[in-house]
Amino acid sequence: MSDSYLVDIFCALATRYSDVTWATGYLSPTGPYITRDGQDMGWDNARSYFYEALTSTDHAVKEAKFVKSFRAVGMVMHLLQDMAVPAHVRNDMSSHLLYSKSQSPLTKTI
Repeated sequence: MSDSYLVDIFCALATRYSDVTWATGYLSPTGPYITRDGQDMGWDNARSYFYEALTSTDHAVKEAKFVKSFRAVGMVMHLLQDMAVPAHVRNDMSSHLLYSKSQSPLTKTI
């Protein structure tokens, strides 16, 4: 997980994790569970929110927990989707930023 010099400097301020680790909390299939600072929409969170929604007796809490549960599942699925895109799994983020606006015909306004 490296990129251009400037991106690496900016990202050095925070711990970086792979998409799988960020979504699940595991460094490897047999590794220990880790806590990710600022992550409250991972797979483990989705399961907790869903359980809380199913067991809550307060209708407002139940609805809020269902919303958080499905949002967390959507975010985890987005990370999974990103892993299927070569630009997201290789170290070419800077080239993506350089050419996404001016070179892409899809970004032109009509």
